[in-house]
Amino acid sequence: MSETPEQRAKRTFRSHLLNFRWDHQITLFYQNYSDCFDAIDHSKVIRETVSREYPRHAFLWRLVLGRAETHWVGAPTKYKTAVLPYHTLLTFDPAYQVMNEEFTDAIEERLGLKFYGKKRSVTPKFLRDYAETVKTQPPHNFHRFFGLPANKIIRRFSLLNKKCLTPVWKIGMPLD
Repeated sequence: MSETPEQRAKRTFRSHLLNFRWDHQITLFYQNYSDCFDAIDHSKVIRETVSREYPRHAFLWRLVLGRAETHWVGAPTKYKTAVLPYHTLLTFDPAYQVMNEEFTDAIEERLGLKFYGKKRSVTPKFLRDYAETVKTQPPHNFHRFFGLPANKIIRRFSLLNKKCLTPVWKIGMPLD
């Protein structure tokens, strides 16, 4: 039985997640609710900007639909959280050179939007749990959220600056 595109995308993302060194996750939330609905169009600009501004860092970028606090974006809802699109980037940044003010400034300047950026350390356990979630959960329904036709292809993730990747086996990091 052949693999479906959905299964292939999950397998590829999980492979990137588990086979390369990542130690930080950067999350970019929109500050304006109305900007969220153009997240797919913004994705290409974000990927290009990050690649150009940080050519010595590899990134695993992903577009996510998830619960976010509505006060960040001024969403017109009475609830404290809502399902909103946001961008996540995993990187290997032991010297803490990425995710300073210049990081979000460069993206904001290119798009003319405001983002709330958040950076956190990630552990091998976090990465394994993340990979298991991707494996077992259905993919986010971008077509429904953005009102797109079912046949529209949406890029859900991308490896940026591949030449800078550090394979896990080179540093002796456990895979399981």
